[in-house]
Order: sequence, then structure tokens, then C-alpha cells
Amino acid sequence: MLACEVKLTGPLFTGPVTPKVTRAIDGTVQELMEKGEQRLGQLLQKAPTGVYLSDGKSVGHYRRNVHGELRPDHSALITDGGVIYGSWLEFGGRGTRFKGYSTFRKVGQWLEQQAPAIADKHANKLVRGLS
Repeated sequence: MLACEVKLTGPLFTGPVTPKVTRAIDGTVQELMEKGEQRLGQLLQKAPTGVYLSDGKSVGHYRRNVHGELRPDHSALITDGGVIYGSWLEFGGRGTRFKGYSTFRKVGQWLEQQAPAIADKHANKLVRGLS
């Protein structure tokens, strides 16, 4: 599960948040969520068989359940829909040599690197709209 939270602090947010600012924040969060979903889809497609892709052609059950949702509090969540073996795929199992794929962790780290540029893009669009 990946979560994206936005903290609204600073002089711009001391009063009511304007609809334009809210749209910029929501646009940033939505773009990050969509990029995260796409990246997860790419990484989960690499396994030629097994739980990710059932026969190499069709999307497997696990990958099919990965989805993002926007929340009303300016946050987003990307989850595997509660697939029972999801945590095993992510973290591995005790007493086994399988260490897990860490797919969500890797995508979370990748999104952290992407976030400043995406936020800047939406902030610049906001500033142009305010002037």
C-alpha cells in the first residue's frame, strides 16, 4: 500500500484554501497516484508466469487488483485491494529464502523522487492562473 499525504502549511493556507489552490494540490496528488499505478503495472508485468501474469498474456489476479483512489482530504492511496498474499509478495515469508519483491516500496521511493517536479509543474500552473 502506498499513501500520498499533503500537509497544508504556510501563509497561503492561514485562511480558507481557494478552489484554485485545491485544484493544484488535487492535480499533483492525482498525477502522482496515476504515475504510481503505471509504474506498479510495469514492474508487476515483468514476471513471465505465476501470480503477476497468469499465462504471459493475460493480467494476473494480483496485478489486476492494484488500483489507486483519491481521498477527500487531498491524499491518495494505491493498494492491492487486500489480496491475501499481497504482503507475502511484498515482504517475503519467515523461514523461507524468498525476501519479497518490495514492489510497493520501490515505487514509493521512485514517487518521492518524482514528486518535487510534479508539484512544481502544478504550482507553476497555479501561479500563472493567479496573475
